[in-house]
Amino acid sequence: MPLIHKREISPTATLGIWEVLETEAELTGSYPADHLELEQLKSFSHPFRRTQFLASRLLLHTLIPGSKIIYDENGKPFPDKKNMHISLSHSGKLIAMMIDENKCGIDIETIRPKIEKIAVRFLSDEELPFALQEPTIERLHVYWCVKEAIYKVNGEKNISLKTDIFVHQLNPTISGITSATLTKSGKSFSINVHYERFQDCMLAWTEQHGQ
Repeated sequence: MPLIHKREISPTATLGIWEVLETEAELTGSYPADHLELEQLKSFSHPFRRTQFLASRLLLHTLIPGSKIIYDENGKPFPDKKNMHISLSHSGKLIAMMIDENKCGIDIETIRPKIEKIAVRFLSDEELPFALQEPTIERLHVYWCVKEAIYKVNGEKNISLKTDIFVHQLNPTISGITSATLTKSGKSFSINVHYERFQDCMLAWTEQHGQ
């Protein structure tokens, strides 16, 4: 099974990355899907979406044996084990997952030049001058992944990456750590976010954040 990367990133948190190489039949044979999951699987018409669905559940099952993915009212995924949190991200054939006893966020994104065309949609006027410095494409992906990671910690809908999440200035773009702040409805919290290049992707994950 292609669990291609696993890392203990804190005493309570684990990061895993799965490369989807299996067929749907192989995944079905490896993962003990229940009736509800099989019904949900039938709703996906695209073959890769079906394998992605199964592989993400097999990834959690590998990291926490016997665990299933459930969702809250905002669509945020959780393991059905008490006192645990997960965050999930997909890009191409890669699935990244973080599990923790605390709220967490992870994002993985394939590095593509087209991100430069949408930079103004997710970056504030204050962030843009720093984000557009060389190497621009890689740096923009750091900003995107960091914002997505902190967005997933919050878990609420109607959060704007452009206006509600601010990434403090960062320097290295291959790997590093930065701080990001989410402000919404008069409330805010800041959190450190790690980032690094993984194959042809940018990967970012949050440090421990309280309940």
